[in-house]
Amino acid sequence: MIADATAIPGASPFSSAHGFSSAHGALDLLALYRPFLDPIDAHRYWFVLLLPLAIGISFAYKAVRVPDLRDFPRQVVVMTIQIILAMIGLGIAFYFFVQFIVPMITPRT
Repeated sequence: MIADATAIPGASPFSSAHGFSSAHGALDLLALYRPFLDPIDAHRYWFVLLLPLAIGISFAYKAVRVPDLRDFPRQVVVMTIQIILAMIGLGIAFYFFVQFIVPMITPRT
């Protein structure tokens, strides 16, 4: 059975096959979005998303671990910088591993 927009809970029965013609077009579009099956195409600028990810991880971790909130902003900034530098270091290390170490240990045929 082929699923259509009307089979999705919350979708408008007035959706057409060529687009959304109802007043709830945005809701129809959100109802059809499947984040794990159809991820956002961010391959060209994925590294820009590292900064908000590092800030979020640092913020959440330090919110639980910091003993005095006066040190909170400084510790979040320090941990964010540590995460970003670690990711850059790991990227460089894996690049050299793949380019130089792997060719030396793989058997030649």
